[in-house]
Amino acid sequence: MKFVLSLLMVLVVASACESTPPAVAVTIDTVCSEEYKDKQVLLEGYPYFPSSIMVTDTILIELYESPNLQGDYIPVSLKVGTGSNQVVEPPDDYADDDLLIRTNSNQEIRAGNKISVEGRLLYNATGNEANPVSCIIFDGGNIADVAD
Repeated sequence: MKFVLSLLMVLVVASACESTPPAVAVTIDTVCSEEYKDKQVLLEGYPYFPSSIMVTDTILIELYESPNLQGDYIPVSLKVGTGSNQVVEPPDDYADDDLLIRTNSNQEIRAGNKISVEGRLLYNATGNEANPVSCIIFDGGNIADVAD
């Protein structure tokens, strides 16, 4: 009887787990679209700190389409820590030089170096005429260095 209950528990847990579909490759200038709402996306870009940050167990960075803060960008939420796929917590008086991201292979990446990152697109129609849509990449991970 214990075996049957254990097997039933395993089946219930296994059926509740969904596999994550593969990420859809998009560009920064096209990602903020209802078409990708709540989907796993893959982007390439250049990471920088925003002008102000709040650090908890996550941090928002800005991923630009071109180096030196040029072109469109999208906020990306990354985990804070010292492990792979994490951002090392910056000091209180941070500058872009303090941005240190560890990739999925634990390689250290600094601001302005091109990366790829996966995450879920949070898309929100704001109803604001001046800014009708708000987008953010949530739970960024699978970070990799992209050689220019």
